[in-house]
Amino acid sequence: MGNFDYFFPLLNAFAMRDGIALGATGLVSFAAVLLSAPYGVGGMLLVASLIAWLCVLYYCSRRRMLMESGQGRAWHFGRSYVHALLSQLYGSAWVALAVYVWFRFFDKGFFIGSMIAFLKRPDMQQYISEMEGRGLFEDMYRATGAEGIFGVFEALLHVPPETYSSMVVSWTLMAAPVVALLIALVNRRV
Repeated sequence: MGNFDYFFPLLNAFAMRDGIALGATGLVSFAAVLLSAPYGVGGMLLVASLIAWLCVLYYCSRRRMLMESGQGRAWHFGRSYVHALLSQLYGSAWVALAVYVWFRFFDKGFFIGSMIAFLKRPDMQQYISEMEGRGLFEDMYRATGAEGIFGVFEALLHVPPETYSSMVVSWTLMAAPVVALLIALVNRRV
């Protein structure tokens, strides 16, 4: 049995377990963004949740590295990278499942409706008018065929839950290799 044959199943099992921690972090973040939608602070919470995701990922990867090193097993850049990458993929699977279940069975237009209600506030109406006056939304209107910003959000009400769920997975697939590289580099340096 080669070195890879021994370490990959072990690494994969630990990544699955750490993916549960990342998934829990993602679920809390998703709930916070949903609950904050009527107040317009979802963007700030999304940034905070991404930072929390990175912190949990670093903690899990660092803990794994220290545990393996303490048992006399070599833990190098490649193992750190694969662990961080797989943990993110498993974590995003949990978040994508939660997003699908939420939008399929529970949402009933709550999320987009609360965003529309937020945009109808007088201060936001003034902001939207200024942005439309500058022509910032013209490309979005042409791409969606919508009449105004509310038409865009009305169109979002008809997006199937599978699309929202697949967005979680596709963003993870794009970002995870870069994030795993950063985590592996930090683990190597610290």
